[in-house]
Amino acid sequence: MQVPNIPVLVNLVGETKFCVGELVDLKGGYNLEPWLAIELEAGFTHNSISSFGPDPVTNADFYQFPIMANIVLSRALYRNWSVYAGSGFGGVVSQWDCGLQLHGAFPVPFYYPSRANSDTDFVPAYQVLGGIKYAISGRWDFMVGYKFLGTTEGYSWTINGANVKTDPAILQSVFASLTYKF
Repeated sequence: MQVPNIPVLVNLVGETKFCVGELVDLKGGYNLEPWLAIELEAGFTHNSISSFGPDPVTNADFYQFPIMANIVLSRALYRNWSVYAGSGFGGVVSQWDCGLQLHGAFPVPFYYPSRANSDTDFVPAYQVLGGIKYAISGRWDFMVGYKFLGTTEGYSWTINGANVKTDPAILQSVFASLTYKF
């Protein structure tokens, strides 16, 4: 006997909460002056969605792929130490992977949409960053910093006929990096 595949319609409205995720960036740049650099940056972030409003969720992942052009200013402090601050503009490709399993007031888990699916969207983005840098040698730097990345508009996906829309996204990260200069 074959059971019909009938989606359960759920109104997923409310604040979405995410689990702490991963961030990986790859940058290439050029120092125009000792205090001024330009960079191109591509990245990858992943977060699992933990809830929609009061409803806990599993099997929903949110990926972002930022592509940014940055301007970075730096100032030497003492010996090998310096500080830096910068900003960037570009865009973010987002992907929503969905095989939502909601654990709400129902005694057994149910799924919406009825099968796993994903969709992507692209929105303009901006970022600000800053931190402290230590020159290990003439070619190697170690940095600790903070980055705030925001989108100028919300994402919009269509998954199994359901429209999913968000407010503008904000990503904040504290990071450590090792840089090699050619």
